[in-house]
Amino acid sequence: MAIRARKHRFSNNLNPVGIMPQDRRTPQELLDIVRDQAHDGEDSLNAIARIFSIRVEYRPLKTDASGSLTFNTEEDQWVITLNSLHHPKRQRFTFAHELAHYFLHRNENNEFSDAVFFRADNVNSPMEYEANNFAGALLMPKDEFIHYVRTESNSIESVSNHFNVSAMAVKVRADVIRGNSYEF
Repeated sequence: MAIRARKHRFSNNLNPVGIMPQDRRTPQELLDIVRDQAHDGEDSLNAIARIFSIRVEYRPLKTDASGSLTFNTEEDQWVITLNSLHHPKRQRFTFAHELAHYFLHRNENNEFSDAVFFRADNVNSPMEYEANNFAGALLMPKDEFIHYVRTESNSIESVSNHFNVSAMAVKVRADVIRGNSYEF
């Protein structure tokens, strides 16, 4: 199946969260840091977590719980917890989503618990909307996404495999790019 415009799109009524940490990083800035500081063969998300001293744990959680970002006051460290029972592609998106909360919202809260992602019609929170778009941009950078679709394949399955994300993540990212929706 090729990437085509969908009838149901993001709500453009959602605005990004207004108050941002002073040290806010864009997905592209993070990818540039990873390019310079990642170890050979290291996954970009794991490299980001390592570089910024964020601990990552995989544990069985409730089926509808995808993951969380919490500040451990005893260790003075942020911790991302991912549901070990979920598909690796869902875990990957959740990881990127929790990193988004860290870079965009950590000064507003010390705990973020997230359930199902990329349900475009159900994203009502500006903070979650922003974290979803940040995660999409981190996992599927706009220029790389467009280049791949134009030169390699516009098959959702092929794009999904290339970026190691779900088909739904590809569809939503295509909608964001195509519609010039809120973008980083």
